[in-house]
Amino acid sequence: MKKTDLRSARKETTMFLTDADIEDKYEAAIRASIKEMKAQLSGLESITSFENLLKSNRKAIEQIVTLLGISSEKFKRVISWIRLSKGYTFDSEWDFSAMRNHILERRDYLELIYELITNGNNSPTFTSIVPQFILDDFRFDKSTLERLESDDYLRKLVKAKLTNSYNSEYCSLYYNLLYREINNISIEKNVIFKKETNIPDTKIKDVSSIEHNNKYIIINSNFYLTTSSTQTKYADNITAIRSSIQGMNNIKMVNILDGAGWIGRSADYIKVYNDCDYFLTLKTISELKDIIDDFLIK
Repeated sequence: MKKTDLRSARKETTMFLTDADIEDKYEAAIRASIKEMKAQLSGLESITSFENLLKSNRKAIEQIVTLLGISSEKFKRVISWIRLSKGYTFDSEWDFSAMRNHILERRDYLELIYELITNGNNSPTFTSIVPQFILDDFRFDKSTLERLESDDYLRKLVKAKLTNSYNSEYCSLYYNLLYREINNISIEKNVIFKKETNIPDTKIKDVSSIEHNNKYIIINSNFYLTTSSTQTKYADNITAIRSSIQGMNNIKMVNILDGAGWIGRSADYIKVYNDCDYFLTLKTISELKDIIDDFLIK
């Protein structure tokens, strides 16, 4: 069997997946978050109201950060910056749950974070250690409260926070669909399919493969809805695997790419396409039968 040409491979890409359960789940989450924010975030006029909100709502800090329009990563970096400035050393940043627990346990942190959230952009406590450009969004004023009046605006803020989780669920769905097809093909062809396995007599570990009579087909697969610098790392890793099996006649490599993010990352896509014996997509996965016939059980 010949490797599919690059143009055909791109045309056969599954750009997006659609699943009613996932869509319904996130629509419900968006609506619930908007309702909760409108009901609870309008009254942060005192540190007591802030403390009571934290006690009653485990997601309070996340929702406040969402309303301020600040990314979770940016907020966590500023908190770490503050902790370091106070002389603390630590191995990892606080997630929102740990942050909430520490704030409720220590009055000094409660006062500090309340000041950061409500007036960080003007507070000498923070302007002396954090650049003004970063602090500009740390304000809870009239314009911030006006955001609570617009469901459309809140929806945009909430969706931005859920994007990574949403994409991750579709990645999981993709792999479930793909591995189910590969497993079914393997059963039909009476060969062994393994995930996260090591290839004997090589340094290749934790890969998916199909095995028969001491022959191996390494199966690398990836799905991205958006572009990311990690795609370059993935492509480089594929190149390393390909290089390590050069000259080994009992191993072939199949690369499978899908998702709109790969079409938007052309240079990395081409590297992954080039560094394999065969290239497939979810739509063309049935061609794996011919690859098995040609290489493993001919």
